Amino acid sequence: MDLTLTAERARAEEAAVAKPKKPASGDKRGGRKPDARQTVVEETGTLADAVPYLSWAEATDYRYLGGRPASGLPVLLKLREPVRQFAAQVRELGLGDAIRLPALFAEPAEWLANVTYCPAIIDASALKPSKARDALQSWVRRIEFGLPNFSLPQLPRTRVPDPSRPAKHVVTAVMDDALPLVHERFRRAINDPRVEYVWKQGLPGVVLSRAQIKAAMANHVHAGILDEDAVYRVLGFEDPAASGHKALWRRRAHGAHVMALACDPHGRREPSPIIGVQFPASAVRDTSGAWLGTHVYYGLLFILHMADQLACDEGSGPLPVVANVSYGKFADSHDGQSPLELAMDELIEARNAVAPFAVVLPSGNSFLDRCHAKRTLRPDESQELRWRVQPDDRTPSFLEIWPGPAARDGTAPALQVSLQAPDGSTVAAVTRGASRQWPLSGPPLASIEYRVPGPLGPHRDMILVTLAPTATLSAGDGVAPAGTWKVLVRNADPAKPADIEAWIQRDDTPYGWPITGRQSRFDDEKYGRFDASGRYVRAKAAGAEYDDDPTSTSEIRRDGSLNAIATGKHPVVIGAFRRSDGTASAYSAGGPIPPGTRSDSTPDALLVGDDSPVCDGVLAAGTRSGSTVAMRGTSVAAPQIARWLAKRMEDGLSADRDAVQALAAASDPGSPAVRPERKGGGRVDVRPVARVRRRDAP
Repeated sequence: MDLTLTAERARAEEAAVAKPKKPASGDKRGGRKPDARQTVVEETGTLADAVPYLSWAEATDYRYLGGRPASGLPVLLKLREPVRQFAAQVRELGLGDAIRLPALFAEPAEWLANVTYCPAIIDASALKPSKARDALQSWVRRIEFGLPNFSLPQLPRTRVPDPSRPAKHVVTAVMDDALPLVHERFRRAINDPRVEYVWKQGLPGVVLSRAQIKAAMANHVHAGILDEDAVYRVLGFEDPAASGHKALWRRRAHGAHVMALACDPHGRREPSPIIGVQFPASAVRDTSGAWLGTHVYYGLLFILHMADQLACDEGSGPLPVVANVSYGKFADSHDGQSPLELAMDELIEARNAVAPFAVVLPSGNSFLDRCHAKRTLRPDESQELRWRVQPDDRTPSFLEIWPGPAARDGTAPALQVSLQAPDGSTVAAVTRGASRQWPLSGPPLASIEYRVPGPLGPHRDMILVTLAPTATLSAGDGVAPAGTWKVLVRNADPAKPADIEAWIQRDDTPYGWPITGRQSRFDDEKYGRFDASGRYVRAKAAGAEYDDDPTSTSEIRRDGSLNAIATGKHPVVIGAFRRSDGTASAYSAGGPIPPGTRSDSTPDALLVGDDSPVCDGVLAAGTRSGSTVAMRGTSVAAPQIARWLAKRMEDGLSADRDAVQALAAASDPGSPAVRPERKGGGRVDVRPVARVRRRDAP
């Protein structure tokens, strides 16, 4: 099937088609005419036109996101005014059905009332001209949408702990998948769970309290042994007979491993209470993270709200909380200005006025994934980014291009971006403010969106290139060609150079899940992966393998690969190193990132992510009591510092980025083995003595 036009045919048909399109908004030079099988989309004022990724979802009728949302679209809103005023206006105008806000904002606690970020579920009417759409454009500065099929949980009314009383506990919170609530590591006795509350996100969502979990456990103890499977079935938390992936019914799960490392009571006066948020299967299966913001931010609000309920129930003052979120994504602006990053910064500042609150994030595992490119274009210079898209990829692939910030006079770099398929076919160039979808008839198989700052849009220019899956199991669905796509970026300014950075969005498949996504990457012959003998190119400094970019002539860069939700001001960001020889784990991502975002180098510190070259990963719990498994990554390094921070809070000490960096500097003074951009303050090992030791581990 002819999916695209050849370059020659496109040029011929461009000369024959209708009159030229008018210049895109903000572009004074005019633009190329679309070919007969392409469509140019100008800004129309609809919500989908303003929000990156949303127009692709709308154009494809949400077919790659589980179908059009039946119960509304989850979003994260950046408001122009405090959330208390916004909630009151929604009620006064009778928009409660079109813009559904969490119940905890009906009467928010005083510390929460003045935040300006808010999760919500909006009706389809808000996507098109309507009273709800007008209200959003009036009240909202920016918007980020989440995965469909998400429901707001029924939460208890807001109660405020007495600030004059001391805190009785420190809450450890985990946001992940497959949380084994009744595992022996997370209970005080055979039927006494440490989990106070857990929210299984999705549709329908499930919120369980400690009383419910304890009652189910009491009914399923036989001969002194807890039937964990039966408890999960009775609680409706996970049923082996249900359709779909069941992570808790596997021996090893990401969430179980992370939860064990974060909540280990070693060195604590008493085992801490736990609050859990389990991401919906759709968010875990789709690893891009492009729609994770709503789920993460609402999860943090849930954790803090339920921590207050626990404090009131126990007659305690506001409880300190440390939350571990071992997730991330590759692509975004990496300047601390994404909606989720700003929302977390604001929430941490607001909550710290009441009680200590820390959020821990991993630095990411993308250091060697070839998903970051960087280049400065001279005036009228072009750069070809070769984008290798794999076959049998059943999820869309996304590439984001971020031009340098606008100059002091307010002018942004003038770029033209076009796309060429592996067979030589072309998708014509797009300029500022315009979008192009291809083909004209039927759902698009490729699109280029050149988003500019504006109502509800990104904070600076951003180009999003999207490809449909290269394989499908659904009859009638089109597929994009696999192979090397060429993204041509031209600096159309005749006088000024233009800096560009590009990131390919994460698109792999988590461990244990049926394979759907396959990670695409940049391809450049100047990027030296192997030496003449076929071995990986390594830095020459002793103990610093993989630490540097192999060549400065390639646009593919290892630096700047930091987790795209980990460039804010306040969250603690942790990378990974190998315990046996102290080298940074080959996958552990780091900076540098643009100045003026996070202080010092990133991440804040490195924790153990691997025991040795032959025993990768670290040991922690499996999904069932008595099991021990190994898992690697910055995701398992981060919860180790979360446990250390909880202990600091328990002792009444500071528990923030500065404390982590000070610990790292004291533990690893002046070590040259790892560059600061990757190790931050230094390397730290805070693990307790392992109950099960690996044979080659020191």
